[in-house]
Amino acid sequence: MNGGVPLAVWLATISGFLAIVALLFPDLQAFNLVDDIVAGTAISLGLFFKTAVLGVFYTTIYTLLAAFVFYGKEL
Repeated sequence: MNGGVPLAVWLATISGFLAIVALLFPDLQAFNLVDDIVAGTAISLGLFFKTAVLGVFYTTIYTLLAAFVFYGKEL
């Protein structure tokens, strides 16, 4: 099956690939709180902090990625 590669290895490989894709192309819908605010729904403090931490996480990841890509290049 699959050239002799066990199914568990394929699943682990696919899971790792999908995790990288999810990191590089995040679901930005989590930052869309405008619909709830316009509808008059109160935004809980937990949801606010979760969104803020997610924003800091993505900012940090992309800043580190940019530093890695442009390290040593003349601009």
